[in-house]
Amino acid sequence: IQPIVTDYLYSNQLYSSDIVVIEPNTKWINPHIDTPHRFQKYNYDKRLLGVQAIVALSDLDEHTGATGLVPKSQNIDFNISLCYKGLYQEFFKTNCIQPKMSKGSVLLYNCRVLHSSMPIKQNTSRPALLLNYLDSSIIEDVKSMDNIWSSNGNT
Repeated sequence: IQPIVTDYLYSNQLYSSDIVVIEPNTKWINPHIDTPHRFQKYNYDKRLLGVQAIVALSDLDEHTGATGLVPKSQNIDFNISLCYKGLYQEFFKTNCIQPKMSKGSVLLYNCRVLHSSMPIKQNTSRPALLLNYLDSSIIEDVKSMDNIWSSNGNT
């Protein structure tokens, strides 16, 4: 995936990865933007500083919890604290799409794109591999702000 990311973000480095599992019959929607733009310093910076990759570990569509995102929303300035307070819920629900993805396919998008995990309308969970690539010039700065690097007691 990194060679493809490099086509868009020349100087990049894998910043974080995670397996995200959405449980059956989940109805929760939480539209947000991702690292580095979730930090005040980078929140309104419109440069391409990060690319998110979701690798489908099962077939995904609107019934199986495909990630929702709002096309071209990287051009909108979202106040990150208002994102997490749910202010953009209605805007998101009105404008989001859920790309269909077959198992093994990859969805790439700018970290400034408003996106969310989506409800699952079936009785099986939805796992996905999440990869966050950042411009390598900001990695150390972002790590100094991000609590994921100290959450296990190590810095």
